[in-house]
Amino acid sequence: MNTFAAAALDLNEAWNLSWEEGIQFILVLTFVYWLKKRIDLHFAQRTAKAKVRIGSDVVYKVKIVEGEVK
Repeated sequence: MNTFAAAALDLNEAWNLSWEEGIQFILVLTFVYWLKKRIDLHFAQRTAKAKVRIGSDVVYKVKIVEGEVK
């Protein structure tokens, strides 16, 4: 069994994958998806920290009594 299947540019043969090549393809797709989710998580955490630092999520409680704001 080859460790990694050689990439072929013949698109007509792309549908004729062996089991080994198919499993390798699924593993590569799974890794790329995991990497994408990891990068998304990193930037989501970074954005959340920036919002907290800026204070954009601050909630002000206002009590209105007879037309006055206290």
